[in-house]
Amino acid sequence: MGTKRMSQRDAEAGLWSTFEDFVIDGNLLSFADHASIDLQGISAEQVWDKFKAHYTRDGRIDMDHFLKDFSTWGPIASRIVELQLERNAKADT
Repeated sequence: MGTKRMSQRDAEAGLWSTFEDFVIDGNLLSFADHASIDLQGISAEQVWDKFKAHYTRDGRIDMDHFLKDFSTWGPIASRIVELQLERNAKADT
């Protein structure tokens, strides 16, 4: 059974939701720095467009690119390692 591709509407909604979480939590600049998204010198109204453009390829949201950046960003990468260690510890008992 193959994997179902996310619709572009869902991809953009998911990207927006995560972007919004970054803004609310104060993590946008940290993530943007990690993902090499240059937000310097643009107005607040342009930030979403710049963020979205970074993850747009051939007119489509590239969720694989976003997920690679997200999973390697410090806070998420650390949590992934913690979960893996917990899983391994449970498997050893």
